[in-house]
Amino acid sequence: MKEIDIFLKKVNKLEKQISELSDEDLKRKTAEYKQLLKEGKSTKTFEAEAFAVVREVTKRITKKRLYDVQIMAGYVLAQGNIAEIKAGEGKTLIEVLPTYINALDGKGVHVITTNEYLAKRDYEEIGPILEFLGITVGLIYQGMSIKDKKEAYKKDVTYGNNTEFGFDYLRDNLVKNKKFIVQRSLNFALIDEADSILLDEAITPLVIARSKRLRNESLYKKVDKFVKGLSYKTIVKEKVKNNQDQYEYLKDVDYYIDESTKNAFLTEKGIAKVEKEFKLKNLYSSFNNEFLSILMQSLRANGAIKKDVDYIIQNNEIKIIDKFTGRIMKNKKYNDGLHEAIEAKENLLIGFKSEVVGTIACQNFFKLYNKLSGMTGTAYSSKTEFLNIYGMDVMKIPTNKKIQRIDHNNRFFKTEKEKFEAVAEEIQETIKKKQPVLIGTASIEKSEMLCNILDNHHITYNLLNAKNDAKEAEIVKNAGEPRTVTISTNMAGRGTNILINEEVASYGGLKVIGTEMYEASRIDEQLRGRAGRQGEVGESILFLSLEDSLVKLYGNKNKIENYKKRFNKIPQQNIEKEFEKAQHNCENLSYTYRKNIIEFDNIIGVNRNNIYKYRSQILNAQGDKVFYSFLKDFCEFVTKSDDIFANNILIELNSHTATQLEEKILKKYNKKKKEFGEKEFEKIEKNIQLNIFDQNWIEYLNNMSIVLDNIYLSAYAGHNPIEKFAVISKKAFDELCDKIKLDIITNIIFGVDYDKCVEN
Repeated sequence: MKEIDIFLKKVNKLEKQISELSDEDLKRKTAEYKQLLKEGKSTKTFEAEAFAVVREVTKRITKKRLYDVQIMAGYVLAQGNIAEIKAGEGKTLIEVLPTYINALDGKGVHVITTNEYLAKRDYEEIGPILEFLGITVGLIYQGMSIKDKKEAYKKDVTYGNNTEFGFDYLRDNLVKNKKFIVQRSLNFALIDEADSILLDEAITPLVIARSKRLRNESLYKKVDKFVKGLSYKTIVKEKVKNNQDQYEYLKDVDYYIDESTKNAFLTEKGIAKVEKEFKLKNLYSSFNNEFLSILMQSLRANGAIKKDVDYIIQNNEIKIIDKFTGRIMKNKKYNDGLHEAIEAKENLLIGFKSEVVGTIACQNFFKLYNKLSGMTGTAYSSKTEFLNIYGMDVMKIPTNKKIQRIDHNNRFFKTEKEKFEAVAEEIQETIKKKQPVLIGTASIEKSEMLCNILDNHHITYNLLNAKNDAKEAEIVKNAGEPRTVTISTNMAGRGTNILINEEVASYGGLKVIGTEMYEASRIDEQLRGRAGRQGEVGESILFLSLEDSLVKLYGNKNKIENYKKRFNKIPQQNIEKEFEKAQHNCENLSYTYRKNIIEFDNIIGVNRNNIYKYRSQILNAQGDKVFYSFLKDFCEFVTKSDDIFANNILIELNSHTATQLEEKILKKYNKKKKEFGEKEFEKIEKNIQLNIFDQNWIEYLNNMSIVLDNIYLSAYAGHNPIEKFAVISKKAFDELCDKIKLDIITNIIFGVDYDKCVEN
């Protein structure tokens, strides 16, 4: 913190001097800084002054002076690290500091939020400050035209939500013409709610998919009907271990669900049932890959993916719920046949199957940026993961005013019903004091369970979840009014402060009631942090039961059962320890799962980089280089092969050696160039090559998706799933490369319909 304190003193020392400058003088500063950068100077030479300039401009435009702690946070962010800034400390205004200093080189800054509402809000609130200083600002959002999006990315600073930035990267690597590429290089990114985006949402890789006509609708329904007749149990484990205890626990069921990954696994009993029902000799034969994929997704759909927890049904369609915000994830579908399996489970019309055309782990996407920074109210507990995966330090920023919130001891109950009844009584007592109440629940299912109990107690409330998020900002904004009761599935990233006035402060401020411990302690802290902002009074308390999902899934089952039987005799601190252990177990498993995702994606990532490199060459009119680089391998293969395909080529070109064949193909290649003219031939060659690369790459991705669905089964045989996947992936990619080389040479030189390859 010493370095930060020294920097803060420099900024404060300049404040009076900068405040005396005219608007025009302040605007000229940007041109001065840009000139210094052109001369080879570092931002360090003027960073303190630039911060003082931003502070002054912010004050003139918003009438708010940036606090010292906001300057400190801005400095941490500008260096490419994580700043832990407590809720209510003005993160939105802080972002202007690192954004400005990193935008001066003109290479582009991306300000990334969890949703489009927040991106638009930041664009509208912070944009005028940056534009005053001569920094151009753009906004991206889903559904905008390529032309408009391209323009937005050309700006010095571009606002948007995390998935749209990632999808644009993947889409840019699918275009057939470089004029449709929208992004520039990935230079600097500032991420709001960094733990949500970089950790929580990193459990799900970014996937671009397209609809593919479903050929097996009847099979999905048949498999679903069969699966509904199977028995299963849930366990939590890091990987499959065929030990005796597990065998005894699972021997009477057909399959089991690993709750930590939501993957399904058949037992020996289940495998035998499947093979008998569908008349299969060996379920795991490569001939049954497609059937096996449908079966495994049906097991997951019926055993692991829960209605009103993971998805809702709206207008007869499956809508996925963002686990961390409780919102509907617009235009998102489960991949690899899982969405269709859920449609079969819910007896809905089965839509087109999604086919993966591009994918990247969130971690690997964000690591593509030259510099990355992030801010959030809760990051310090995950500092090791931020450092190991992203290479970013986490710095705790002190609050501007001392926190006055009272955090009461957790209250424990034997059953969930008793817990919710106690919550209702607590609400009644609180609203008698005229205090507003915010209640956090872990899922839609639980929020609706609580609503039923509150209805029975005649308590009026506002409900904020994925089924009712249209008036989200208004509901959150008014949550601080006297006697107002608000229920939310998750408060992280809501982007609207709960404001309380002096009247409410005199009643004790906002009271936050948590109805479960979340899967990570930092999410509990996010909920608590809604009360007691900027030195306000407030309260928080958690109501927990021995039937809560956290302890049921991640706790010691024997201890929990014992505690239920002897509930009134067990000291509260013993129960508290079990909840803390369960949460710690869950956090460790989530970390391991995220680590596995990135390790699997690292394997595919090497191949993805190779494919994208070739695509870039082709898009930049270097298709001939790709052709030449493949030619030698093609000729070696043909002259050493005995199949009819190779013999036909050798006969047609009257060649015996690889060198002879290479010479004759080059002659034929140059002749075609001359026939069509270089520019026309370049278009033809480009389209042939891109089509071949894309078709093969898409096939590879979808095959790897099937492999990933079943890779943990390799643990049964004592293999490491990641090592096993690396072997399978390499073999498949080597075969893909051979096929691409053969396809490109043969399509360009022999018997292709050129008219179909010319761009319209």
